[in-house]
Amino acid sequence: MRQLYVDFMSQTKESLGALRTQTQNVRQLATAEVGASRAYIIDGKSKLDTRSQTILTKMEELQDTVEAIKEDVLKRNISPRPQVHKSIVADFDFVDSELDKLEDSIQTVKPTWKITWEKELQDIVEEQQFLSHQEEFLVDLREDLKASREVYGRVEKVISLRGTG
Repeated sequence: MRQLYVDFMSQTKESLGALRTQTQNVRQLATAEVGASRAYIIDGKSKLDTRSQTILTKMEELQDTVEAIKEDVLKRNISPRPQVHKSIVADFDFVDSELDKLEDSIQTVKPTWKITWEKELQDIVEEQQFLSHQEEFLVDLREDLKASREVYGRVEKVISLRGTG
């Protein structure tokens, strides 16, 4: 009986040690630096955001200019100078060109980002499954411990009965 108890305790210690090691590995993965794919997405987001903001600023300026010219033409009967007209047309072309470039950039990064998201999602699912398995393992070990304590309690009763008999 004592040997069974000693064997059970050593197996339990080994299992708990393995659980601690796996927990440490998960913690390290969780706090590790982001991978190259994630860094690529973060860098790409920053660049896209900067380009979008630049286009937005230029577009707002262009809208303000068009509104001012509209007011001059409709309310004051003043036509813009040819230079202003050329400048506005150039600004329209510039914004259109920048929008095309932004669209190309989005189309270029989108497949790569999707692959990264799919991989990250798969990793998350695997980590959730791992954690669920560990929780089930913990419950099983607690039940085993409880059962072993009960058995050992009975063994102690037998020993105490033998000792008094």
